[in-house]
Amino acid sequence: MIEVKIIVIDGNKTEIKTADIDPSATFERIKKSIVQGLNLGNPDEYSIFISPKSGNDSLQNYIPSNGDKITIIKNDHTSENPVKFR
Repeated sequence: MIEVKIIVIDGNKTEIKTADIDPSATFERIKKSIVQGLNLGNPDEYSIFISPKSGNDSLQNYIPSNGDKITIIKNDHTSENPVKFR
């Protein structure tokens, strides 16, 4: 288990927690555990973002390490698509 900061952005509310996670777990399992552990509702309504402490890691080979930040943000289903292709 490694220690990371968890930042949860849920509408107008932001929480910062410290948690220990299993670095071998998938991002989806980590997201599901965070959302369920904090009683936030359905994990499918949230997205997970990782901020490695070391900027040298490629996301393909990324394994969480001590001091990383994991952000969970509630998806906003009411907004327009932020990308418009030309």
